[in-house]
Amino acid sequence: MPLGIPAFLGTAISVILSFKLNQSYDRWWEARKIWGSIVGDSRTFVLQLQSFLYTGNDDAILTLCFRYIAWCRPKLSTKR
Repeated sequence: MPLGIPAFLGTAISVILSFKLNQSYDRWWEARKIWGSIVGDSRTFVLQLQSFLYTGNDDAILTLCFRYIAWCRPKLSTKR
Protein backbone atom coordinates (compact mmCIF):
# COMPACT_ATOMS: atom_id res chain seq x y z
CA MET A 1 0.00 0.00 0.00
CA PRO A 2 1.42 3.39 -0.93
CA LEU A 3 2.17 5.78 1.93
CA GLY A 4 0.01 8.50 0.41
CA ILE A 5 -3.29 6.70 1.07
CA PRO A 6 -2.98 6.34 4.89
CA ALA A 7 -1.55 9.84 5.14
CA PHE A 8 -4.48 11.26 3.16
CA LEU A 9 -7.04 9.30 5.21
CA GLY A 10 -5.41 10.37 8.48
CA THR A 11 -5.45 14.00 7.43
CA ALA A 12 -9.08 13.82 6.30
CA ILE A 13 -10.18 12.16 9.54
CA SER A 14 -8.31 14.69 11.67
CA VAL A 15 -9.92 17.61 9.81
CA ILE A 16 -13.40 16.12 10.23
CA LEU A 17 -12.84 15.42 13.94
CA SER A 18 -11.47 18.88 14.61
CA PHE A 19 -14.49 20.44 12.87
CA LYS A 20 -16.91 18.35 14.95
CA LEU A 21 -15.03 19.14 18.17
CA ASN A 22 -15.00 22.85 17.40
CA GLN A 23 -18.72 22.80 16.60
CA SER A 24 -19.59 21.01 19.85
CA TYR A 25 -17.46 23.45 21.86
CA ASP A 26 -19.24 26.38 20.22
CA ARG A 27 -22.61 24.89 21.17
CA TRP A 28 -21.43 24.33 24.75
CA TRP A 29 -20.14 27.88 24.97
CA GLU A 30 -23.42 29.29 23.65
CA ALA A 31 -25.38 27.29 26.24
CA ARG A 32 -23.01 28.51 28.96
CA LYS A 33 -23.58 32.14 27.95
CA ILE A 34 -27.36 31.65 27.97
CA TRP A 35 -27.28 29.92 31.37
CA GLY A 36 -25.05 32.70 32.75
CA SER A 37 -27.53 35.34 31.59
CA ILE A 38 -30.40 33.40 33.22
CA VAL A 39 -28.50 33.27 36.52
CA GLY A 40 -27.65 36.97 36.33
CA ASP A 41 -31.24 37.90 35.47
CA SER A 42 -32.53 35.81 38.37
CA ARG A 43 -30.30 37.68 40.81
CA THR A 44 -31.49 40.99 39.41
CA PHE A 45 -35.10 39.81 39.58
CA VAL A 46 -34.85 38.88 43.26
CA LEU A 47 -33.12 42.16 44.12
CA GLN A 48 -35.84 44.09 42.29
CA LEU A 49 -38.54 42.15 44.11
CA GLN A 50 -36.96 43.03 47.44
CA SER A 51 -36.62 46.68 46.41
CA PHE A 52 -40.02 47.31 44.83
CA LEU A 53 -42.33 45.31 47.08
CA TYR A 54 -43.15 46.48 50.54
CA THR A 55 -41.50 44.89 53.55
CA GLY A 56 -44.69 43.07 54.63
CA ASN A 57 -44.77 41.00 51.43
CA ASP A 58 -42.12 38.44 52.35
CA ASP A 59 -44.44 35.54 51.45
CA ALA A 60 -45.11 37.01 48.00
CA ILE A 61 -41.39 37.52 47.41
CA LEU A 62 -40.62 33.92 48.41
CA THR A 63 -43.43 32.59 46.21
CA LEU A 64 -42.17 34.50 43.17
CA CYS A 65 -38.57 33.47 43.86
CA PHE A 66 -39.50 29.79 44.14
CA ARG A 67 -41.52 30.00 40.91
CA TYR A 68 -38.53 31.51 39.16
CA ILE A 69 -36.28 28.76 40.52
CA ALA A 70 -38.78 26.17 39.26
CA TRP A 71 -38.68 27.78 35.83
CA CYS A 72 -34.85 27.74 35.74
CA ARG A 73 -34.52 24.14 36.90
CA PRO A 74 -34.87 21.61 34.10
CA LYS A 75 -37.76 19.20 34.37
CA LEU A 76 -36.65 15.87 35.73
CA SER A 77 -38.06 12.84 34.00
CA THR A 78 -39.80 10.23 36.15
CA LYS A 79 -39.46 7.55 33.47
CA ARG A 80 -36.58 5.17 34.00
